[in-house]
Amino acid sequence: MKKIIAFLLCIVLTASMFCMSANAANTSTTITFNITLPYALVSDAHLSFGGSINSWAASDSAWYATKVSDKSYTLTKTLDSSSVGTTISYKWTVQVDGESSSGWLHPETTATGGYVENRSYTIKSGANIVNDTVGGFQNFSSSGSSGAESSVTGGTLDIVTLTMSQFSDNRTRNIRIWLPNGYNSKDTSKKYPVVYMHDGQNCFDWVTSFSGEWKADESVTNFIQKDGYGGCILVGVDNGGTQRFSELSPSGWTTSALGKNYITSQTGDLYAAFIVNTVIPYVNSHYNTKTGNANTMIAGSSMGGVMSFYMATKYPSVFGAAMVFSPALQLFDDNSTSNYISSLDSSHMRQPKLYIYAGGKLPADLNGSDAGTAYDETLITPYVNFLNSKLTANGYSATKIQTKIDLSQTHSESAWSVYFPIAFQWLWLTSNETYVVGDADNNGTVTLKDTTILQKYLAKLISLSDIEILSADVDESKTVNLKDVTAIQKYLANINTGYDIGNTFFSA
Repeated sequence: MKKIIAFLLCIVLTASMFCMSANAANTSTTITFNITLPYALVSDAHLSFGGSINSWAASDSAWYATKVSDKSYTLTKTLDSSSVGTTISYKWTVQVDGESSSGWLHPETTATGGYVENRSYTIKSGANIVNDTVGGFQNFSSSGSSGAESSVTGGTLDIVTLTMSQFSDNRTRNIRIWLPNGYNSKDTSKKYPVVYMHDGQNCFDWVTSFSGEWKADESVTNFIQKDGYGGCILVGVDNGGTQRFSELSPSGWTTSALGKNYITSQTGDLYAAFIVNTVIPYVNSHYNTKTGNANTMIAGSSMGGVMSFYMATKYPSVFGAAMVFSPALQLFDDNSTSNYISSLDSSHMRQPKLYIYAGGKLPADLNGSDAGTAYDETLITPYVNFLNSKLTANGYSATKIQTKIDLSQTHSESAWSVYFPIAFQWLWLTSNETYVVGDADNNGTVTLKDTTILQKYLAKLISLSDIEILSADVDESKTVNLKDVTAIQKYLANINTGYDIGNTFFSA
C-alpha cells in the first residue's frame, strides 16, 4: 500500500512540475530579429543592436547578432513578461574591433546614405519574430570602415579623452570641443565664451547619436553668419551609456517610485565636479576662452536638464546661464526637489539665468509606449512652472528666469534643436549688462583705486551708481561695508578670500 501511495505521489509531483514548466513556457516572451544586409561585413565587424531595451548600448557585445550567411544575421533575446504590450525603439549598427567610439559611429542608413529614424516594434506574448532589412551603414561599406566621418556643420571638432579622477574606477570620457569658423589658436587676442553640454554624442553630430542631434553647431554658425555674432566654443561631454542615469542624478536627492526603475546610484556630484574641476580647466588651458560666470553656460535635456539646473544653482560662480530642457524631475520626489531649492540662499547668490523648457506630447510612432516612463514628456511639462514658482518663492529674481512650454513637441533631440537657438539668444544674445565683482569704478578691472573709491563712499564723500554698488558688494550682504574693502585688498595681495572678486556676472 505504501508503495502505491508513493507511486501516486510521484505521478502527482511529476505532473505538477510538468504543468509549472508548461506555464513558464507559455509566459516566457522571446524576440528574434532576422536581419538582411546589403553586403557582407568584413571579418573584424559585427552587427549590433542598440535600442530602448538595452539602454542604447550598441557597443555591448551581448547584443551582437549571430551570422547566418554573408548577408543574413539573427539575434534572439528572452524578455521579461512585463515587456508585453510595450513598444521598443531601436537601430542596427556595425561595431568594428579596435575602433574607439560611443558605439554609434556606424548606425544604419538608407541605401543612399540618408538618416534613418529609429525602428519600432510592439512586443507580444510568446515568440516574436521581426524581419528587418538594412539599407546601409554610416561610414561603412563592403570594404570596411571609412573612418570617423561627421555631420558637423561649420567649424572644427576636436575630440579628447579625459580621466574622471573623481570616480574611484578612474573611468574615462570623450569630450567633444567644437570651434567656430575663424577660430585661430595663435590669435590669443580673440577669446570665446563657452557652452558646456551633457550627452555630447547628441549635440553636434547625428553620426554619433542614436536619436538625432541638437544641431548646436548649425545654430551658432547661423548666428555668426546672419547676425554678426562673434561666436563661442561648444563643449559636449559624452554620457556614460549605462552609467548615464546615475551620473546625471544629483547626489542625495530622493528618487520617486518611477525613478527607482532607472536610477541605481547617484553620482551626480562626482560628475559635476568632473566638469567643473577637470573639463573646464582643460578647455581654458588649451583654447582661447573667455572665463567667468557671464561667459560660461551649462546645457542639457532630460536627465541632462536636471543636471544643468543642479549645476547652475550649485556652482553660481561658475555658470552664468543654463538651458534646462525637459528636466526629468518626475524621477525624483517633489519634496526632495523643493527642499533643494529651499536650501539655496537665492536672495544673496549671484543668480544664473535659467531658460526652462518642456514639450507636452508623446511620439506618435511609439504608440504611447513612452507613457509613464522617464521619456514621457507629458509628465515633465508641469515641472516648468514647478521650478519657476519654487525658485521665485525662494527669492530668485523673476528676470533671471525664462519659461516655455510647447505642447506640440515630444521628448526628442528634434524638439531641443528647435529651442536651442531660442534659448541661446535669450541667455546670451539679448542685452545683458555685466559687472566685475570688486570693480567699484566699473572699468572692467579690480585695482587699488577701487578700495579708495569704496572708502570715500563709506565716508559719504561720493555716491555710487546701482551697478557700481552691485560690483562693490563683494560679500553679497546687500550693502557696501569695510568687509568688502578688506576682501579687495586681500585679493590684490593674492590672498584667497573665498569671494568672486574679479569674476564677471550678469547684473539682471
